[in-house]
Parts: sequence; structure tokens; C-alpha cells
Amino acid sequence: MNTIVRRSLVAAGVAGSLAGGGLSIAAAAQWSTATPPATPPTVASLLAQLDAERARSAALGLRIADLSSRIDQLTSALDQTTGQATADIAAATSLRAQLATAKQQLATLRAQLARASAGSGGSGGSTVVTPTTVHATTGASGATTGGDDGGVDD
Repeated sequence: MNTIVRRSLVAAGVAGSLAGGGLSIAAAAQWSTATPPATPPTVASLLAQLDAERARSAALGLRIADLSSRIDQLTSALDQTTGQATADIAAATSLRAQLATAKQQLATLRAQLARASAGSGGSGGSTVVTPTTVHATTGASGATTGGDDGGVDD
């Protein structure tokens, strides 16, 4: 009995393997018929693709030329701005030096004013200027020809 069961199991296994192989062949046949065979491109289609790529290349060339022009403009503007910034820095440095000199002169004038105020006794008044008489001499004789001209100095 054992041999009969064993032979039946072997026969069933072989039948199953043959059935699985047949199903695999049928599936492969369906897949190959589902995709059409590849046809080689025609000369006309290749020429059309070539023309399309040439047009695309020309358009990209124009864009590159435009971008190059813009880059040149930006470079020029940047150079101009850099030059202006350099000039502004030089002017600012000069103005700082002038400001330092003016501050020093102001401090000197304030010190002189303080000394003058202290020297006048701190009266707080202003200095009075009195007119002087001017006499002019002319010629070799040394004779005076002028006189008081109303307090105006010549």
C-alpha cells in the first residue's frame, strides 16, 4: 500500500508541475502579444526630431546671450558702485580728519576764551575798542597833511 500511495503522490506532483509550466507559458504569450513589436524610427521622424532639437538649441543660445549681456551689465554696475563706495570712504576719512582738526581748534579757542575771561577779572564785560587818530605824511619834507578822519583807521 505504501507503494501505491507513493506512486500516486509522484504522479500528482508531476501533473502539477506540468500544469504550472503550461500556465507560465500561457502568461508569457499574453505579455508578448500585449506589447507591440518595436518599429524602427523612420528617416522623416528622425529629421523632425533633429529640427526640433536644433530649434531648441537656438532658443537656448539666445537665452545664454541674453544672460551674458545681463551679467555684463551687472558687472559694470557693480564696478561703478565699488568705485563710488571707495570714493565715499575716502571722503568720509577726509571729513573725519577735518572734524578732528575743527574740534581741536574749538578746544583751543575755548581755552583762550577762558583765559581771557579770567584775565579781565571775571567782569563778564566786553572789550572796548577806542578809535585812534591817523596822521599821514607825504613827500620828503615830512609835513603832515592829514588829521582826524572821524575815527576810521586807514
